[in-house]
Amino acid sequence: MPKKIAIDWDATELRMVVGKTSANGVTVTNTVIVPIAAEEQGGFAKTLQSTCADLGLSKLPVLITIGRGKAELRPLTLPPVPDEELPDMVRFQAIRDFAAAGEKAIIDFVPVRSDSTGVEVVAAAMAPDQLNKIDKLFEVDHSTPERMALRPLAAAALFAKRQPSEGEVVLVDLLADDADIVILRGGKPVFVRSFRLPADPTGRPAALAGEVRRSVMASGSGDGNPAERRIVIWGRKEDHAEDIQQLSQRIGLQVETLDPFSLVAGEPTAHSHVGRLAPLVGLLDLDESGSPLLIDFRNPRERPAVESQRGRYLLYGTAAAAAVLIAGFGAWSSLNRRDATLRSLRTELTALEPLVKESEVAISRAERVDSFLDGNVIWLQELKRVAETVPPAEEMLLTNIAMNSPAQKGGELTLSGRVTKPSVLDKLRRTLTDEQHRVIGQGAKEEPSAAVYGWVFDDTKIVIEPDVVRSMRDIRRYEAAQNDGNETPQEPAPVEDSKPEAETETEITEAEMPAAEPATEVAEPAEPEPESAEPEPEVTEAEVPESPADTPADAKPTAPADAVPTEAAPAETTTEADAAPADAASESSADPDNREVVPDSATPAPAAESEANAADATSTPSPEAL
Repeated sequence: MPKKIAIDWDATELRMVVGKTSANGVTVTNTVIVPIAAEEQGGFAKTLQSTCADLGLSKLPVLITIGRGKAELRPLTLPPVPDEELPDMVRFQAIRDFAAAGEKAIIDFVPVRSDSTGVEVVAAAMAPDQLNKIDKLFEVDHSTPERMALRPLAAAALFAKRQPSEGEVVLVDLLADDADIVILRGGKPVFVRSFRLPADPTGRPAALAGEVRRSVMASGSGDGNPAERRIVIWGRKEDHAEDIQQLSQRIGLQVETLDPFSLVAGEPTAHSHVGRLAPLVGLLDLDESGSPLLIDFRNPRERPAVESQRGRYLLYGTAAAAAVLIAGFGAWSSLNRRDATLRSLRTELTALEPLVKESEVAISRAERVDSFLDGNVIWLQELKRVAETVPPAEEMLLTNIAMNSPAQKGGELTLSGRVTKPSVLDKLRRTLTDEQHRVIGQGAKEEPSAAVYGWVFDDTKIVIEPDVVRSMRDIRRYEAAQNDGNETPQEPAPVEDSKPEAETETEITEAEMPAAEPATEVAEPAEPEPESAEPEPEVTEAEVPESPADTPADAKPTAPADAVPTEAAPAETTTEADAAPADAASESSADPDNREVVPDSATPAPAAESEANAADATSTPSPEAL
């Protein structure tokens, strides 16, 4: 059973009844009566929203009742017409007789009498603007109301369904400030009236009695038998004791009370004045089954459609059968295609299994090779990088370079040496650090005994991670593949010096000559000459130019050790030679990049030994030379 909520309100209070509706009636689950603050703007909408939120009633289907003052209501008398034409006749007549009814007005009616002499109805009309205004009140928390019934007739429909009577019944519904009177005769509403009650409670019974008497007279039943007339007040006897007493004395008839919750299922409410909820109970009770006494502006009576449904049903049946056939064929075709695809994929998978196994073996071998090559660091490149980065000799002296390949692959290059100050080592560490190299170490330690290089370091490590080695190897392979076209990239082979050993030359400058032996002869080993060749003159220190800048680029001392000088050196040359040690020291400090090896002895060595010494010479001067 769907759960719905019926709502009614006036200027002073909001009334709500919640129940589960069915064709047999309603089962009431909850009732609410909430006062509305008169001074608060939009009081009804705010009160409704907060109440529904507190009780968890938002988004429930809504049925509402409206008062007599929100619609124009009057009886109409029409000539005899068939039932299917009655809605059109009522609408036509209402547009002529009603003051507020127009072409767009919503019109509904309740039949009262229909015989050969004519048709009598009670018609009601509402302007579309009024209907839209009411719909906007519920668009926040609820959907559009499913029913919008006239309040007096909703209560009368409940009475007619639950306590049918062929006599005349006057139903009185006392609200907070208003009262509704409906007169039923033979179960048909013959008169509907709403009026305002006095603000003074002591004057209400007298006003109610007068309005009931006038309503009975206006309905045309004043001349009837009063004993057959019943007066029923909606509510409990204890709530309307004074009204019952005053009304009985003034009219002279017995007055009854009727609790609307006694007519339906559900627990009785604890609220006082339960008669005010009679229209809401009636609207829920008749929602599923309907009633000819309801005037519903949301579902007004219209001319019934006379169109035959046979063709439509036949069309629907044919379309449904065709849809079933198409869906079945589509499902079968889809499953068949998927089965074929699955078989094809299984065949391809079976054919690829040997290739997959071979590929797994090849991948495993390649991974082992890559793991082995992760320790293959090209140390020549790393030494070149260190040589290009190391500060000048005036600031740093490298005493040892150790290369190591750890077990986890990669490489480590450990530098040891001396520096003039710690900032030189820090600068070198920052320069050597990049994305592929990580430099670690504890820094330099001071050694007070040293005069120039007062700081010693021996744990500066340049770490090359295995993944860096692999990435560098992949880059070289890619570059080789780009350069060689489709050739398979291979590990680069070590670059060998193709220059003949005989062409290796050692340049000796004046700055690098020992200061203590100014007259020492400096000679470069030469190729053996035939015995018939005349010996070349010996080059002495006196013939050395004053500075390295004056020395010709192609000047090479190649005279043998036993050669006799052809002419004596001038006297002024001897004086410059005496000052050579001091000039050599200064020039060595000013030009640290011109680093060459001076033989420890002035005695010329054999050609083979000289070539070996020249090949083993390094660019770093010894501490003794400095």
